[in-house]
Amino acid sequence: MRRLGIKMILPMVADATKIKNLFKIPFDRILVDVPCSNCGVFAKRVEAR
Repeated sequence: MRRLGIKMILPMVADATKIKNLFKIPFDRILVDVPCSNCGVFAKRVEAR
């Protein structure tokens, strides 16, 4: 974000069940980085792919 000079992104840590209370204006997108994507399993368990 800083490297590209993008200023309209607001990174934050928040409870998604209470996100409506944090903003007064509507927004187009929310990017969520969930705690665990379970990708490490694919390296150990080939059959899981």
